[in-house]
Amino acid sequence: MESNRETGKVDAFSTNCEYPARILNAIEAVDDAIRSSGDVNVVLENVIAKVLEVFRCDRAWLFHPCNPEISSFSVKFESTTPAYPGAKAMREPVPMTPDMAEYCRRSLAQPGRPFCDPAAGQTITNDIALKFEAQSLMLMTLKPQTGDAWMFGVHQCDHVRMWEEHGKDLFTIIGSRITDCLSNMLYLDQLRESEAQKAAILNGITTNLAFVNENLEILWANKAAADSVGKTMSQLVGHKCHKFWADPENPCENCPTVKAFKTKKTENLIIRTPDGRVWDEKGEPVFDEKGELLGVLEIAHDITEKTRAKEALEKAVLWQKEVVKAGNVGLWDWDVTKNKVNYSPEWKKQIGYDKHEIGEDLEEWRSRVHPDDLESTLKTVDIAIAEKGKRHQAELRSRHKDGSYRWILAQATTIADDETGTIRMLGCNFDITEMKEMRRTLIYSPTCRCSDVFPVKIGTHSQFDNKSFQTHSGIPLKCSNSFADYL
Repeated sequence: MESNRETGKVDAFSTNCEYPARILNAIEAVDDAIRSSGDVNVVLENVIAKVLEVFRCDRAWLFHPCNPEISSFSVKFESTTPAYPGAKAMREPVPMTPDMAEYCRRSLAQPGRPFCDPAAGQTITNDIALKFEAQSLMLMTLKPQTGDAWMFGVHQCDHVRMWEEHGKDLFTIIGSRITDCLSNMLYLDQLRESEAQKAAILNGITTNLAFVNENLEILWANKAAADSVGKTMSQLVGHKCHKFWADPENPCENCPTVKAFKTKKTENLIIRTPDGRVWDEKGEPVFDEKGELLGVLEIAHDITEKTRAKEALEKAVLWQKEVVKAGNVGLWDWDVTKNKVNYSPEWKKQIGYDKHEIGEDLEEWRSRVHPDDLESTLKTVDIAIAEKGKRHQAELRSRHKDGSYRWILAQATTIADDETGTIRMLGCNFDITEMKEMRRTLIYSPTCRCSDVFPVKIGTHSQFDNKSFQTHSGIPLKCSNSFADYL
């Protein structure tokens, strides 16, 4: 599908069969950026750069603190397209104007939820947004477990963009990831700065933490790590880490902690333990003031549920694609507001075209409808738009690439987003040409008498008692199904 920059209109996350996989890929890309370094500054720079890429926008940024009472603020992390440099490039504080303070108040009132501006049919009025040429924005307050709130946001500068629900959902998920990253890494920064605060910090982190020596013996661990194996923190100290989470006799294969001792760099690995759990485990080397290696901090996230959900979703996506492909079901998603349509490859294949041969205009469909069917079909479309939420269907003929016409059964439902004013119609097409031909053969064949072909009604079913019907239809004698089921 074309990007926002190519079309100027279509959201990067419009609903289609590829949507779940694309969301998973985007989340995985952000997670990779989070795991890219043990330095919080490097991690956040990488994450913000990835956000710019994922949302195909003009600017992604993160500033701190999100406080409407301060006089100015500095954008700590920012990634932009060359055409639209941002506040970080100015290397000077941005004034906290009344307009910007209102943004802060609105987002602080609902932390973790995206706020979009402008509303449908309006233009942006915020003075700071206009100063940086933003025509549309989406922002959200992030509240890590320690410290002040942060503000996370994206700008679209080259056109007005209405953020669809899929994009908002992804933005929320990424914001949550950044919040977790901030929480954990801010905790770790405080750990390095003050030994006196260590106990409170460690026990406040919900991620498993264990500090081990080169023999993999636990020197200390936090409460989350102890709770994960049903032990107290003191019961872990002095034992090898793999005794509790893996093979009691041997370290995990490709253990990131063992690697970190060798490379003196951050190492990461996804590990499946014998109890069936899945861990995102990191080995983070810790050095003293002289640069001597003191030990390695094991950081382990239990991602069992996330992994199972991801695997189940991947199977569901694969199943859905195979079902759609095997059933020759043509899917389509019409953004009525923008008059753009996303046609699936199967939709195009039904009328003889490859996926690159048909664009996104509604005219691609309208121009191929048989002239005798167009007026009645458009009336059905108007009714479907007016009666949102109800299913509607129509039979029509659509011109094939070879010049012939195929009979199509189209079914659709219209949905509307009251907040953005977006109206969309989602539908599927079935090729019923062969069924139509069979009906015509049964009714109009010169070798078939109607009295021979039509069934005898007995009760609520129909019974076919003549060989002529069997010859023309292929339906066995004494069949008790309704005749309509075969037509």
